[in-house]
Amino acid sequence: MDQNLQRRWIALSNAPWWPAVPVLVIQLVSGIWYIPQLSFFPIYLEEELLLTPVLISALISAGHAAGMVSGVV
Repeated sequence: MDQNLQRRWIALSNAPWWPAVPVLVIQLVSGIWYIPQLSFFPIYLEEELLLTPVLISALISAGHAAGMVSGVV
């Protein structure tokens, strides 16, 4: 059983996808930080800056469009 576990560990440590793990962890951590801000951004714009819903939706749409353009690049 110990020999089998050692072979599995060697196979896991030499896996070709192993360098992608830090990138996935960074994306997870940045998503944990960014998603709550994204959810409350329209509320902040309306309550604190007194913007109209049409202007808020235009700002959010511009942000999504910029994200799509940067995703293509």
